[in-house]
Amino acid sequence: MRSRNLSAFHLRTFSYHVFTLTKTAFSLFAAYLILNVEFKVDENATIDFANQIGLVIFLSIFATFGVLESFALKIGHFRIIDIGQVTASFRTRVLEEAQNKQKLHKRKETQSVAEKLSKKCSLDQLEAEFFLVMEVPLDTSKEELKVMEKFAEDTKVPKRRLLAQRIANVDINRAQRLLKATTAKS
Repeated sequence: MRSRNLSAFHLRTFSYHVFTLTKTAFSLFAAYLILNVEFKVDENATIDFANQIGLVIFLSIFATFGVLESFALKIGHFRIIDIGQVTASFRTRVLEEAQNKQKLHKRKETQSVAEKLSKKCSLDQLEAEFFLVMEVPLDTSKEELKVMEKFAEDTKVPKRRLLAQRIANVDINRAQRLLKATTAKS
């Protein structure tokens, strides 16, 4: 089954790839700087970070996050450069893009299930399921059904399709179970 969490959608967005590549580039630059520096502990001993790759990776990533998340250049009381705000706004953009992609995916999935339901189920099955899935008083459900019938009449959209769409919109999991049960009987 496909993952529905937001992190799965991060991986499919362009802005996420740009964000990740930027952070990777800064990490590699920090690693390069660390690898080319030798620190003197005392006159006889030196520490060569090239032999301690794990430490280099940790320090470069730590340095990158520290620099990117909080770097600001101030002259007097004026901020000339504030990379932290740019990073935060870019992260927000990545999350918004992923959320939009997730909404689009959910809408497509709901429409697909509704289309299949309208083809597999009878009108009586869909009406019965409609009353079961609605979490409002029976009178309200009956009123909504009348409005749906009028809409179907006016627009020439089949009533079965409208019912199936409403069921899928209210409870996609129940609609999928109904579809599986109907398909298994066929």
